[in-house]
Amino acid sequence: MIALAILAAGALAAAPEPPTLPARADRRYRVELGGEPLGFAALAIACRPERCTATWESALRAPAGAGGRVLMRRIAVEVRRGGEAIGVRAWQEDGRGEREVEAGPGPIPASLAETLLSAAGPERLCLPVREEASGRTGRACARRDGEWLEGEVLGVRERFRARPGEPPEEVRIPGQRARFLADPEARLPARAPRLFGAAVRGGGGRPGAAARFCGIAPEPPPPPAPPGIPADFPEGKDCQEKTARWLAAAAAAGLEGRHVVG
Repeated sequence: MIALAILAAGALAAAPEPPTLPARADRRYRVELGGEPLGFAALAIACRPERCTATWESALRAPAGAGGRVLMRRIAVEVRRGGEAIGVRAWQEDGRGEREVEAGPGPIPASLAETLLSAAGPERLCLPVREEASGRTGRACARRDGEWLEGEVLGVRERFRARPGEPPEEVRIPGQRARFLADPEARLPARAPRLFGAAVRGGGGRPGAAARFCGIAPEPPPPPAPPGIPADFPEGKDCQEKTARWLAAAAAAGLEGRHVVG
């Protein structure tokens, strides 16, 4: 029994300390999509012994094909040293209107997830997080392999490079072809990038040939909508709430569906 007690005490002593935010950090990022710069993002953290304040600001220009609008976001949070939210305020403006959201105590703000996950080692570390604008909650997890960490935040797969206890130096989101790279000179581009709006010639230039991109034929036209499908989206504070209400109406009509964010 004594030997077991000693082993148990040793296991408790070896348990890793929960991650905490750095006393102070400032990092600015160049934001890229498909290799094209869209703008910048900046993270700032300042901590007292028990509490921290943090801000996340970004300004991104949409591709030319999407109108070139500028999307601006600012998130200001007060949290405990372990990242648990005390108060959150999120604001965004997309050239068509403004939206502001406030929230009280809750899980770790998603904008701080990678900084806290930088403490992960070879064993997988998971933390509860909350998206600041929508209030959606879930987990953020990562496992370290050298200077890189592999994981996901709220179901979105990420690969990021960070020193333990510091904000990341680079974040890659493969599913979105997005990258955040530390760059103190990052700025909003003066012109909208030609990304999704770029014109390409299809069919090898042969008259009447079917358009193809990278050798892939276009998708066939969608089939007719099933009977009973809701015709209009209901009112809601944002697109996620509208989608949830639309899916509820579809379910009431006996139709199955799922919510996809992308």
